[in-house]
Amino acid sequence: MKHNKFKLGILLICLFVMGTIAFSACGSSEKSDLVGTWIDDEHEDRKLIFNSDGTWSYVSPCPANGTWQITEGTENEVQMPSQSGLGQDMWHIGGVRNFSIDGKTLTLDGFGTYTKE
Repeated sequence: MKHNKFKLGILLICLFVMGTIAFSACGSSEKSDLVGTWIDDEHEDRKLIFNSDGTWSYVSPCPANGTWQITEGTENEVQMPSQSGLGQDMWHIGGVRNFSIDGKTLTLDGFGTYTKE
């Protein structure tokens, strides 16, 4: 009987720790300055849209989309895994990127500059 209580106690502790890690590792997307539509400074027909629900879209001849969140503990790193189908995210915009915002200008590391619409 004591052996079963011990196993149950260990199981509950493990579940508690896993739940704590899962919820504390999440970043946020609701109140970020990234939310909005950004126009590519070099190609006006390309837009990068960050929605407050944590989704993003890249509008271009080779579109892509996915989810995004600011990396926990940072102010300028965004995680944006692509959810586009095979061969869709041809510009490889999805991934983890550093960014900066200066007024209405977004600089996305390795991907260019954008102006807020």
